[in-house]
Amino acid sequence: MFYDANTKMFGEGLESLDLCASIQMDTHFGRISCRTAFMYFAESCAEWPVSRVSDVTSIPESEMRKAADTLMSADRIAYYCWSGVGQHRDATQTDRAIALLMALKGGYDVPGGNVAFSKHPMNAPTGFHQFPDGQIEKALGYEARPLGPPSQGWVLAQDLYRAILEEQPYKVHALIGFGANMAVSHGDTDLGVDALKALDFHVQIDSVETPTARFADYLLPANTPWEREALRNGFEVSQEAESLVQFRQVAVAPKGESRSDTEIVFDLAVRLGMGDAFFDGDIDAAREWQLQPSGLTLADLRAHPDGIRRPLTYRQRKYAEKTDAGVRGFETPTGLVEIYSERLLNHWYDAVPVFKYPAAVDDSYPLRLTTAKSGYFCHSQHRNIASLRKRMSVPQVRIHPDTAEAQGLEGGEWAELTSAHGKARMQIVLDTDLHPEVLVGSYGWWQASPTLNSPGFDPFSDLGSNYNRLISAEENDAISGSVPHRSTRCAIAPLPGQMRVRPAWSGFRTAVVQEIERVAEGCTRVAFAVDGFELLPDFLPGQHITLKAKVPGQDSPVIRCYSLIGSGVDPERKTYQITVRVVPAPPGADDLPDGAMSGYINHVLESGSLVELKAPSGRFTLPVESNCPVVMVAGGIGITPFLSYLETAAVMGAKHPIRLVYANRNSAGHAYRARIAGFKDRLPGFEAINIYNDPLPSDTVGGTHDRSGFANAQDILEGWDGTVPNVYQCGPPPMMAALESALADAGYPPERLHKEAFVSPVADKPLPNGPFQVTFAKSGKSVEWTKSAGSLLDLAESHGLALASGCRAGQCESCRIRVIEGQTMHCTELAFDDEAHCLACQAVPETDVVVDG
Repeated sequence: MFYDANTKMFGEGLESLDLCASIQMDTHFGRISCRTAFMYFAESCAEWPVSRVSDVTSIPESEMRKAADTLMSADRIAYYCWSGVGQHRDATQTDRAIALLMALKGGYDVPGGNVAFSKHPMNAPTGFHQFPDGQIEKALGYEARPLGPPSQGWVLAQDLYRAILEEQPYKVHALIGFGANMAVSHGDTDLGVDALKALDFHVQIDSVETPTARFADYLLPANTPWEREALRNGFEVSQEAESLVQFRQVAVAPKGESRSDTEIVFDLAVRLGMGDAFFDGDIDAAREWQLQPSGLTLADLRAHPDGIRRPLTYRQRKYAEKTDAGVRGFETPTGLVEIYSERLLNHWYDAVPVFKYPAAVDDSYPLRLTTAKSGYFCHSQHRNIASLRKRMSVPQVRIHPDTAEAQGLEGGEWAELTSAHGKARMQIVLDTDLHPEVLVGSYGWWQASPTLNSPGFDPFSDLGSNYNRLISAEENDAISGSVPHRSTRCAIAPLPGQMRVRPAWSGFRTAVVQEIERVAEGCTRVAFAVDGFELLPDFLPGQHITLKAKVPGQDSPVIRCYSLIGSGVDPERKTYQITVRVVPAPPGADDLPDGAMSGYINHVLESGSLVELKAPSGRFTLPVESNCPVVMVAGGIGITPFLSYLETAAVMGAKHPIRLVYANRNSAGHAYRARIAGFKDRLPGFEAINIYNDPLPSDTVGGTHDRSGFANAQDILEGWDGTVPNVYQCGPPPMMAALESALADAGYPPERLHKEAFVSPVADKPLPNGPFQVTFAKSGKSVEWTKSAGSLLDLAESHGLALASGCRAGQCESCRIRVIEGQTMHCTELAFDDEAHCLACQAVPETDVVVDG
């Protein structure tokens, strides 16, 4: 069979082509043996039979054969590889193998495969034709990786560090960095720090002061995408989307002296005498030139800020289109899909995809460490944004429960990760979906969140949480230089000393009522001793315990969360204490009973009663040290988490201003009035404002309370001389909603507002009756739900399934669970808009459902 490389066409007789042929050929140099590219590829694949892959990965052979059958029977295969493949020491050949699978299935440039949509013609902003001969070969790393990123003008961090410190292949004296937070985003952290310190001159351009920027001689403020214009030619996801050209307008005016990257580059070019290559600094002129082939102008696009759509036609299999010479072919040296690449072979690389498994493993690092992008943050940004930081407050490492137990670790505890290259500290999250030998760490952590009083983490210290301190480029992809960010050996161990927030015990444990006291009308204080603990561990002020009890009239045990009172720090603590107020049914809701657990505690529970408790937990915690005032707003029994805070702050000698705005109906329900008044002597910065909305005839302003009415924004915001306080609310949802609205009207930043309901919200929507079938996918258990079963969390627990949970009020989102099939609803209004998930503590099914639990 003859192939003409000029026409990119085969001769006649394709039907008889033997893809596994081996032939002998006589040449000027003698007889040589030749094999087809398929044979070389098949030989490489034969090194990894299904049984060996199963041994290495622990994936059952049957599952792999099932996946292979699915791929083989598919008409088309599409592939998308990004950092999940690219961040390994064998990234290039792995990517090639996946791409070849797609190509061999005929999946390139056809629907159902990887399509190449048509685009509007435009002039490229830059290109290699602008470089003089020999210039691209000067790129750092080009000599070692001539087919890798340096051949496209990209410089790898390890090559930059080597040039700065070792002057190889030449000395780098200066650096202008555009937004790259190298010190946190790349491995070999210590080497990077040494290199940045060794620069003669360093300018960093960014919108925030990053750890990398701290080494710079100058930090120039770059504005954000919303503060500058930008041109977009197509939007990738479909041919219709690619037909849209948009010139994005400025959404908000640039702050201060910040400028766009483009403005900075153009101005520097003009000052360096390169104005002729940069349109004499005229950015609009550059964009007009860029648009010329499309026939559009900036004036057109500015007149249509939503963009201009000009229809484009998608042409399939463009590689097979006829040309004057033959067919178009692929952009490879042969014009073919190259299973066997002579270009790679000529640079001493494997010509076909080969996977080389590491031969030796250091027993000191028995686990495999990987990472994944967070849905809340972008790389090393945004930990300072309060609304995001609330959802993931600290760096986390996910670990299988069996592995954690073997290492003496528990969920919520801080641990130390160690590799051959460094250390980092993260908080444990248990994950049964993980392989026991795999850890998933979070990366990019350094920022503090002053709004939440959440700490930053030193990225250059073993006491910090910089994932990339565990990563090195010593072993990298020979072709691309890819670093094993997602495949590094590590170990994990308990963290001695600081930042230890380990739960006192796992699961429920038997507890006995030691004390019971009526503290106000319908309010009861209860003290519990816990089985197995003579002295009980400390907790964070604001945390709660989870109480489970057999309540008369209930088919299954009732579970509720209640805030702890008393100081979080007490070396002599023998009991945990809570205060509970009876929760009546909502007015007019005759079909709903009074609060089952609150009524039981106030009317039935007595000294000696046995219940079950989970250890203190929860994320509604208040800072004992704060650089701004702390305002607590309590409604009725919502005072309980704040009692804990006040007691702890007094013990710890807090100096910052603290204000309590405490709303009650009247003195009959005013819990802990004398105890709260006593904090004025124990906390120098403390003040309390007591407000009654329905005072008794005997109640007096200036005596029992400070004023009548309802709590308002002025109670919270006045008197701080321009300082913005952090506000914490705990009370009835209507009160909190009204104050939240009032604070918003007053211009108070919402990210500084923290809240917790003191009861699980009562259903305020009509609930379905059922029955519906609920399947918990992880356990495979399928059970029937009816209205009386309560929430999905209640249903799971009543059938012996343990789902993650926290506040049980729909606020902490600890019980967030994926809805795989069917529909759910929340029984009360929640600030939760993730359609693919629900909060199990407040969710009920609307149809038969499958959830990921």
